[in-house]
Amino acid sequence: MTGIQVPLVSLGLIIGLISGLFGVGGGFLLVPLLNSFFGIPYSLAVGTTLGQMFFTAFSGSARHIVQKNVDLKMALLLLTGSLPGLLLGIGIMNSLQTPITYTIRGRRVTQLDLIMSIIYLFFLISLGTFMVWETCCRRTDPGEHHGFSLGFLLGLSWKPLVRVPSLGEREVSAWFFSLLGLGVGILSGLLGVGGGFILMPALVYLMGTSSHYAVGTSLLQTLVVSMAGATLHFMHGNVNLWMVLYLAVGSITGAQLGAFITSKVCCIWIRKYFGFLVLFSALVVILKYL
Repeated sequence: MTGIQVPLVSLGLIIGLISGLFGVGGGFLLVPLLNSFFGIPYSLAVGTTLGQMFFTAFSGSARHIVQKNVDLKMALLLLTGSLPGLLLGIGIMNSLQTPITYTIRGRRVTQLDLIMSIIYLFFLISLGTFMVWETCCRRTDPGEHHGFSLGFLLGLSWKPLVRVPSLGEREVSAWFFSLLGLGVGILSGLLGVGGGFILMPALVYLMGTSSHYAVGTSLLQTLVVSMAGATLHFMHGNVNLWMVLYLAVGSITGAQLGAFITSKVCCIWIRKYFGFLVLFSALVVILKYL
C-alpha cells in the first residue's frame, strides 16, 4: 500500500463530493477507476468500494436528514427488494469468476472483467445520454412539481397501495418499490455500486419525486445496502480494509461538502451534471481497453 495512500485519499474526497451532491455511493465511478488506474481486480474493487461507500453514505445521509431531504418510508419500502437482490447479485458475480481469459489488443482480460465492463458500459451510456438529453431539452424542473413520470407506473393498482411523504397524496403500489429495490440490490452485489446511479434518476423520472428528495432518499438506501454488501463480500475475501480506510478518510469530508452544495443548486442542474459524470465514467471503462 506504500505510495498510494495520498492518491486513494484524494480519490475518496472526489467520490465523497459526488456522493453528497448526487445521492449516489460513487461506486459506478470508483470501481472502474480502481480497476483501470490502480490495477485492482474487479472482484476486490467491488467489495472494497462497498466498504468505502458505507462511510460515505453515512456522512452524506446524515447531512441530508438534517436538511429534511429523506423520505424514510420510501427507503424502507425499497429495502424490501434491495436486500434479497444484493444476495442474488453477489451470487452472480461469484459464478463469473472462472479461469477463462480473452486477449483484447494484446492484453489478457478475465471473463469477469470483460462481462463487468460490458454491463457497466450499457448502463452508464444509456443513463448518461438520457439524463443529458432530458435536462438540455427542458427549461423547467419537472421533478420539483411531480409532473414528469411514467403515468402507467403510478397507476398500477397492485395491492397493497401506499403513500409516502415525498409523493404527497398519491397512492403507489408497494410492489413497485420492492421491484425497483430488487434491481438496485442486484446491481449493488454485482457491480459494487450502492444503486444510487440508477435509483436517483428512477425516483425522479418514474415516480416524479423532486431531485432533492431523490438524492437524500437514495443516499440512505445506499447506506444500508453498502453495509450489507461489504459484510457479505468480506466473507468472500473481496475487501481490502486498508484501502477502505484511506478512501473513507477523504470521502467522509467530501460527502458533507456535496450535501451542502445540493441545497444551493437547482434540481435540473443536479441531474444535468450527474448525466455528464455518468458519461465520463463510461469513457474511463472504454479507455482501459484502448
